[in-house]
Amino acid sequence: MKTSSFLYPTLLAAAAVQAQEPSMSTRNAPVKPPGPAPPPASVSWKDNDFHHDQIQPFAEPEPKTPAEKAAVRFKPQIFFVNGCHSYAAVDAAGRNSGGLQPKGLPDGKCKGSGFGSQIYGRSAPFGNKWAIVYALYFPKDMKYLNHGYRHAFEHVVLWFDDIALKDPKLLAVTPRRNKDYLKLVSPDAQFMDGDSILLFYESEVEDAYHQLSCSTHRGEFQPLIMWEQLTNEARTALETVDWGRDKMPLGDVVFNEILKEAWPFAPLE
Repeated sequence: MKTSSFLYPTLLAAAAVQAQEPSMSTRNAPVKPPGPAPPPASVSWKDNDFHHDQIQPFAEPEPKTPAEKAAVRFKPQIFFVNGCHSYAAVDAAGRNSGGLQPKGLPDGKCKGSGFGSQIYGRSAPFGNKWAIVYALYFPKDMKYLNHGYRHAFEHVVLWFDDIALKDPKLLAVTPRRNKDYLKLVSPDAQFMDGDSILLFYESEVEDAYHQLSCSTHRGEFQPLIMWEQLTNEARTALETVDWGRDKMPLGDVVFNEILKEAWPFAPLE
């Protein structure tokens, strides 16, 4: 009886181990690699934000339409005086920049990405003119040490007679300056470098946020991606991500309102 009581739990343990071991046929069967993770159901800031310097910009596509050709031809140059440099806001898969906390110096951790930057564009007829809006993304904007906000978009509107013409005429430039627009009709030649408008990005006074304005200094070009050239995932992210204080100016919700506010000519009827 002592022997039986000793062997019984031992046999049970052995049987359990044998049940857990795979059979010979199972051992020799090829192991299937795990399938790809299912895509997220929708673009969400909480689910898809990445480090601001890990978002890869789109390469500038070869322009094909008159609007795309004009947008490349008149692409602005940006001279970064102070504050952050511009970054890509989203990548082709719809992953978005998580931005930066408004801490430290105004240009802290945002002096440029190893992947390069991005400038976004969208064009449309408006009134009796044609507008091209160029937008830049910044991971933070700060007035001074430890005071500011995460995420910033700045934009400028260029106004033309007709971009379908062989030589469209640039009629006006309206960069956004915080809550309003600087409206320059017939921009001065000193603000131009060939067909490119010269802009600077800076905080002009100590207690002001950064903004775009016309410049006399040559600046940098960024790869241009037009709204229609973006992937669906990227457009969705740009329109639905919570960008905080600023909205992406090229999205369907705000684009026409921006053109109305930036209109520099006689009042529309």
